[in-house]
Amino acid sequence: MHWRAGSLLVLLALPIGGCGVAFMHGPPAGNEHMWEFRCSQSYVPPLLDGVLGAVFLVAGFTIASDPSEYGYPENARGNLIAAGVLEAAFLGASSAVGFDKVNRCRAALAQLATRQARIRSISAPPGTPVARIRVGPSQDTIVVGESLQLEAVALGAGRIIVPQPVFAWSSSDNAVAWVTRTGLVTALAPGTVLIDASAEDVIGTVRLVVRPR
Repeated sequence: MHWRAGSLLVLLALPIGGCGVAFMHGPPAGNEHMWEFRCSQSYVPPLLDGVLGAVFLVAGFTIASDPSEYGYPENARGNLIAAGVLEAAFLGASSAVGFDKVNRCRAALAQLATRQARIRSISAPPGTPVARIRVGPSQDTIVVGESLQLEAVALGAGRIIVPQPVFAWSSSDNAVAWVTRTGLVTALAPGTVLIDASAEDVIGTVRLVVRPR
């Protein structure tokens, strides 16, 4: 009975372990060029990993102190301790990864808020016509299978930023690379492609060369 109950607890605990590795997301690559992104801001999952790691470590040593009481043979003592230590090590590593992702996410979001505040301070009044669209980053090479998040900025006369225009994205060759409505480009085949962002009949373009992997 003790062995079955212990096994059931382990099976119930495992699916919620490893949150820092499996379910949390740090800031995306190139976030310093993005105007919007999401990442994991909560410390709860890595804290949960740390607590579970401690529980498994204590449980391993507790069961190993009297294996027969929990339905294990006496010669399983070393394996029980090793299992507890390994599980605790995995969850501890996952907890560390999770804390790192949250710290990087919060730092990146703080930088984003600073950029957005700076942009709002120099933005043109609503209704200002778009004169030019700038598409970035200026990276011009991407490898088949990779993705690249593009960002578009609308500029009015005097290069003042026009706030919150609605951009339409398109690719000159969807067989080489296609782009989502949010500007995420995915490279499909070697070649050269032009990615356009348009608003108010004004078009901004970036040229990408897709190279084989």
